[in-house]
Amino acid sequence: NPANICSGNRVAGCSHFGIWYRMHKHPEAGSYTTEVCQQHEPLGECKDNIVHSIGDVGLWIFEKFTPYENTNGESCATEVIAPARFENFQAYRTNKAVEFFTVGAIQLHNSIVAENTKAGVEWKRLVGVSWDSESSGAMMKNVSIIARCSEN
Repeated sequence: NPANICSGNRVAGCSHFGIWYRMHKHPEAGSYTTEVCQQHEPLGECKDNIVHSIGDVGLWIFEKFTPYENTNGESCATEVIAPARFENFQAYRTNKAVEFFTVGAIQLHNSIVAENTKAGVEWKRLVGVSWDSESSGAMMKNVSIIARCSEN
């Protein structure tokens, strides 16, 4: 659930994903309810995480995440945009550092990605918002993308 807190973690040596937000329309299994729309929940907190030596993606949002304000516990009943800020993220030596699949107001702030094989940061598909609006859109701010470091 994106409303959870995911902060201060260190992830290393996984075959596929470091931090993965797998968004279904509603929660599955024992948590199933139609009262929660995971794809529209506001982000709780995701900051100060470090991911390295991951086989595929360091930070992955799949398949759809368009965060809205949660009014009176009803994420399914509003379409007021609530940007999700991923902050102080570091990823190195992964296949892709960050991949946001189909997303709305997703923001990456104050982050560093380095020595990733295929990509540093990717937004695959942006829906319903503009680019570069801190109050209501998607953006990257103060992000360093380093292709290759010296062997020395």
